[in-house]
This record gives sequence, structure tokens and C-alpha cells, in this order.
Amino acid sequence: MNYLLIFAAMTLSGAVKANQVFIEGFPDVPLLAGIEEHSGDRVVFDVPSGTVAETAIRAQESGGNVLDAYAKELPVFGWKCDRVPQGMRCLREKNVLVFLDQAPAASEALIILRLEPAS
Repeated sequence: MNYLLIFAAMTLSGAVKANQVFIEGFPDVPLLAGIEEHSGDRVVFDVPSGTVAETAIRAQESGGNVLDAYAKELPVFGWKCDRVPQGMRCLREKNVLVFLDQAPAASEALIILRLEPAS
């Protein structure tokens, strides 16, 4: 797959913003507007089968709204996402990206984001 062509097509379509900020250690996972990462909670390390990373993100809106926003945005970067109870699971190439909503009934989101190699 030619990623340069995909990136160029996304840039021309406006899907990738010039000032897009990504979560460190999470390839092609943007930090969406209104969402903050607790970078002090970030853990990233490599294993023989790939990268394992975990961080916490917060927003002043419900976890469901945050998950909906990521479900809409991530396919632009090649992720295929499915909602699961209390979260979302996304796949891309040899990676699994999991969002775990720690407070699904709360008005403010606290979500654990985990990246790991697909088994």
C-alpha cells in the first residue's frame, strides 16, 4: 500500500489538517479539539511484535460523544472501528486500538486509550 499517495489524497480532500496534533506514541491517532491527554499517564514501549502504548484522555463532554467523534475521524487514517460495551475497538494493519470509557454515565469523559499489536 502506498501511504504517500493516501496521505496526499487525504490532504487534498482536506481530511488531514495542516496543524493536526497526534497523540505521541499512537500512530495516526489525532488529539481532537476539546480533548486533553494526561501525558503524565502515558506509557509507551516496544515489544518484538510492535508497540504497546497507554494513556488517558479527558473531555468536558460525555464519553459517548468522544467515542462518536473518534469513530468518525479515525477511518480517515485507515482505522476500522467498532463500538463495544463501554468503549470502542479499532484495527489497522497489525495494530489494535482500544478506547475504554471509565465513566460512561458521567458528563465528563475519562477514557483510557491503549495501543497494542494484534495477536
